[in-house]
Amino acid sequence: MSSEYDKGKKAQREHRERLRANTTAVEFIVAPPGAYEPADDRRRKGMHRVAYRSQRHPSVETFVKAPMRNPGATWQGATKEDWTQATFLKRLDWEENAPRYLDLPPKPYSTERLTVPLGMIDFWYDKAMYGKVDMNQQPIFFSEAYSLGLVEGNLDAMAPSFVAQAWRAFNADWRRFWRHNAGTKTGSVVWDGGVFKPNESSGQLKVESAWRSVHPGYQSHMEEIFVNFQRWTFIENRRRKILTFKDFVQSFLYYFDSNAPTTPVSLSGYILSRYCPRSISGLQIELASSDPSDDLIKKQRWQNDPNFEIFVAKLREFGFMLDFNIPWRVVADVTSTPMREFIRDYAIEGKDPFGASKAVPTLQRAARSLYREKTPDAEALAQKYDKAALEYQTKSLDIMFRTCYYRSDSQDLQKLMNYLCSFWNDYVSAFPIEAVTQHRPGTSGTNMETITINYQRAKVKFDGNANPSERNLKDPYSILGGKTLKRRTGNTGKTSSYDVWTDTFGPSFPAKFYFFIRAREGAVTWSQKRFDRYVKIMTDYQKNFDGEAALSYINSKIQRLPSPGGNPAFRTVEHPSKLYSLYESRERSRAGAGAFMLKV
Repeated sequence: MSSEYDKGKKAQREHRERLRANTTAVEFIVAPPGAYEPADDRRRKGMHRVAYRSQRHPSVETFVKAPMRNPGATWQGATKEDWTQATFLKRLDWEENAPRYLDLPPKPYSTERLTVPLGMIDFWYDKAMYGKVDMNQQPIFFSEAYSLGLVEGNLDAMAPSFVAQAWRAFNADWRRFWRHNAGTKTGSVVWDGGVFKPNESSGQLKVESAWRSVHPGYQSHMEEIFVNFQRWTFIENRRRKILTFKDFVQSFLYYFDSNAPTTPVSLSGYILSRYCPRSISGLQIELASSDPSDDLIKKQRWQNDPNFEIFVAKLREFGFMLDFNIPWRVVADVTSTPMREFIRDYAIEGKDPFGASKAVPTLQRAARSLYREKTPDAEALAQKYDKAALEYQTKSLDIMFRTCYYRSDSQDLQKLMNYLCSFWNDYVSAFPIEAVTQHRPGTSGTNMETITINYQRAKVKFDGNANPSERNLKDPYSILGGKTLKRRTGNTGKTSSYDVWTDTFGPSFPAKFYFFIRAREGAVTWSQKRFDRYVKIMTDYQKNFDGEAALSYINSKIQRLPSPGGNPAFRTVEHPSKLYSLYESRERSRAGAGAFMLKV
């Protein structure tokens, strides 16, 4: 017992030392021992969750099969029909007792059973932001330029190239393994049936869905916000005060302030919210479309399948793991060695000796082909191909994220300005004229007369495709620089939404607007005085540096602290004494407490 205690203490000490060694130049990936679970009985730092008791090793045998051997046993699990208390208790049972280990029979001449961790990831309580943030905890979304079909020649289900190649390799290996080991007899390694059986004609596992683009979801989310905002303007005759685009933006800020942080409007806030599906990362593959809230389906159809444990073990060989709460969801483990090899080969585009873009495996195959010719010229060219392949190979996750994903904060402000200009034009189309009744003294000076004034709302002219960025359209942060930029497209005479904003509010306003939006989405507890001081500091960054420096400052004030695996464990909040800051472990414990507003 003391040796186990010493091992736990040593693991904790090593964990702290590695975290302390992190710098801005390098960051260690601190992976807990085993399959994403601590080896000792300590609670995880981060979201409050049920303490995992490592002395117990829950498996399919203890959770599914053994209870059903009892006479008269019935399947137990949470369903949509359960009341709140029953759902809570059954979810607690799942968290503590659902399979996390493979339980093997004891070796000959031994009574100790062997337990091996299953490859699992817990999205509900542990890795909430996995795939939505990069190594620096910045919200990201996948670039379609690196998408590839999971099945060759079929574009119905797409994923990042390295995930698709890993899935193809897994499918080929699973098909061979099934063909050589499947049978219906008792001694067969694999039972010839169940949900994990490859399709007889194609030899592939059925894939229900994979990567989904973030843009349609964000568009629907913003349209719903606009509908709710329109309804809000009808309350207490607020619409009468919205006569110009300037009035519209100020009213929208009031509406957003009353609904933040639960209703995000920036792309970054949307990605980090519950409204955005995790499938935008492309790192997960759905094998079915069952109800994730029905535990009975999970137990009866998936975990009770005789091939469940073999399937999970095979997935680990190719860098995949299974969702702990949804057993039909396969997830790419970007920290695993097998998946890093696919990242090395397929996530980074290289260039051949002639300057043409080629994938790393293509360069390697060209080198092998040239070596087989056995001529001096071919050998010299083969060496160049080898050198090019080696140059572009990488195992860095940071490079993979920067190559295959976009940082959403580089597009937040531009999208917000486009949306609000578009919303205003739609608002003007729906309510072009506002009749305002006013009272004034009569002509005799004694009696009051009532007059009605019709105010004509005017649309703003802008081109949503016009890019306001400078430096040959390659600097997405320049609109945060506080400088007036003009960018017109073609001969249409339309300007970008940024030009509309700067003409209406001034060149310094867009960055202040974005700072306010991100701060309210982050549920910071600032006073008006503190917010104004931070805005002034941000303005100094704009004057002395550029828009990227201003964005870095904004992120430093509202960003949550990073933690391994993409789980936003803490955020920095100001102590009520205003003397120092502290870490808040509950994500929304002070949500909406900030008392600051941006005046137009």
